[in-house]
Amino acid sequence: MMEKRAAEVLVFYSFNGSMENGELKRQLRELAAQGVTGFFVHARAGLEIPYMQQEWLDRFQLCVDMAQELGLAVYIYDENGWPSGFCGGEIPALGETFQYKYLAFSRGVPAGDGSCRVIAAYACGEDGCHRIPVEHITESSLVAYYGVDENYVDLLYRDTVKEFIERTHEVYKKRFGQYFGHVIKGVFTDEPQMRCDHITWSFSAPDFYREAYGSDLLDELWKLDTAYFDEAFSDRYMRMLNTLFRQNFSQQLGDWCAENHLVFTGHYGAEDGLKSQILSNGGVMPHYLYEQIPGIDHLG
Repeated sequence: MMEKRAAEVLVFYSFNGSMENGELKRQLRELAAQGVTGFFVHARAGLEIPYMQQEWLDRFQLCVDMAQELGLAVYIYDENGWPSGFCGGEIPALGETFQYKYLAFSRGVPAGDGSCRVIAAYACGEDGCHRIPVEHITESSLVAYYGVDENYVDLLYRDTVKEFIERTHEVYKKRFGQYFGHVIKGVFTDEPQMRCDHITWSFSAPDFYREAYGSDLLDELWKLDTAYFDEAFSDRYMRMLNTLFRQNFSQQLGDWCAENHLVFTGHYGAEDGLKSQILSNGGVMPHYLYEQIPGIDHLG
């Protein structure tokens, strides 16, 4: 007869103050007494110790020591808040290449700083648009350009995720690698995303599109403008974004976890419905291929 496996009870354990050692010990003993079997160490708003610095790692060590004593499992939560990928601000501080970028259109040279971020320009007529040199832009030209959010990151760019792993996961490995696979069981990622409010742009896109479809992405980008919207091109574009995100974020992190005897878990931004998924992650299901414990947000 197959033995029935006891249910695991895992909780988010919020670090949102000074996290004094004595209080940590008291709380973890209380969690164990209530039947909790493991916890995710989760940096949240109000944290009073520097994230991923010596004091943070010392507190994490205490959690690991207490977990070992109490028979609990520890999971790494991979960010200071959410969405995952910016390492508490360190990654966007590396510059525009690593920062989140979104696609926009204007007639003529875009206002403000958009003028230096022109991707391509087009002359348009009844039969569609064709590319023109940037120096030939007039007030009637359709201009594709990108905007930047300096607070978040481009997770479609492979080096962004490499930096994220180096400054987060590898730091944990250096200090706590001996506990991986037994006391420390896995890594939780929280709401990594392309974004929900814009169409994402990435410097990775043109090369990928040429390799995947054999043509120049910039020759066709105008088909995403609302006046000339082309459903077939939009489908290819969003599939491209999903693939870049999946390969460069989900697969890279999933592979790292597997190589280090950790499960990869967590959930993605805006999984609520198909429409929100398309902008946020391009479709969430393919990302689950790289998670040993796929997750979804279920609030209220």
